[in-house]
Amino acid sequence: MTHVPAPEGEEWLILVGQDFRGLFADPLSAFRQAACQYPSVSIRMIDNYARNAERKEADGGSEGLVAMLRKLAKDLSDHAVAVAQFDKDRHDIREAFAKGFEKQTGTEG
Repeated sequence: MTHVPAPEGEEWLILVGQDFRGLFADPLSAFRQAACQYPSVSIRMIDNYARNAERKEADGGSEGLVAMLRKLAKDLSDHAVAVAQFDKDRHDIREAFAKGFEKQTGTEG
């Protein structure tokens, strides 16, 4: 196990040579595969992606990170809709994505 020194109480941890996508893409894909079976979990995660993307846009953050969060949310939305068994669940999942991301870009997909 590698230990990375970080000052106590520090909110930031910098991993040199490692970007967000490289660190989180695979685990978040695995999460999508598990969460898609549960509409309420999918909706909650889509909301979390949207909220974080909105924050990053407001802060003038990385367009690449915002695009990645949007893609993660879209992929989760599409996957969850594909496996949902009830029309209302499919509607709610689509609505969560639209509500979270339309306000940022003016489009749904």
